[in-house]
This record gives sequence, structure tokens and C-alpha cells, in this order.
Amino acid sequence: MLRDNFYPNFSSMNDAPSFVTVHPFFTVLGVYFPSICGVFAGVNMSGDLKNPAKNIPLGTIASIIATFFMYIIFMVIFAATTEREELVTNQMVGALISGSDWLFNIGIYFSSISGCASATYG
Repeated sequence: MLRDNFYPNFSSMNDAPSFVTVHPFFTVLGVYFPSICGVFAGVNMSGDLKNPAKNIPLGTIASIIATFFMYIIFMVIFAATTEREELVTNQMVGALISGSDWLFNIGIYFSSISGCASATYG
């Protein structure tokens, strides 16, 4: 399944299936925004560091690299476990491949609350 999902299944946009759409900027931003909120939360707490001039750049770069690799791992897991059409059409595909869909949804809500709280704290 991973091999089937790795490459596009059309040769040009004229051959693109009906579910292929161009997503607006804010839809794509909504995918990456949660990862950046964690970086900002860490930077906002920089007053607690012993050596901020050294630790802020190092911690910011390390968190961006860690987030990048986590997103890559999630994409590979999704591509290896889910049909292509389900990946493209279902926005809650994570609930399908998780062990418990209600626990997955609770995690989404807690993650949102945590992001709001850290932004408010900052």
C-alpha cells in the first residue's frame, strides 16, 4: 500500500481524479499551525533559561527538526495503512487508523486547549 500511495496516480492535471483539489492557504496553514505553536510556547518561556542566547536558537532549531521528522513519520504511517482515496477525501482519517477514535478526538481537543493555553501564557 505504501508503494501505491507514494507516487501520484495521474500523469497531468488534466488526468487528475475528481477528488484532487487545490487547497486554499488557510486550510494548509491549519495543518502546520499546531506544530509551530509548540515552538512559540518554548520561546515564550525563555526567561527561565540559564543561558538564553545559546539555548533559544538551539532549542528552536531542535524542535523544528523534531517536528519535521514526526510529520514525515506520520505521513509514512498514513500512506502505509490507508487507501489513497480515503487519505484524500476523509479529513478525519487519523481516527480510522488509531486504536480508538474517541480517544483520538479527545487528544485533538486537549492539544487545541494546550495550544490556546500556551499562546495565552506567552
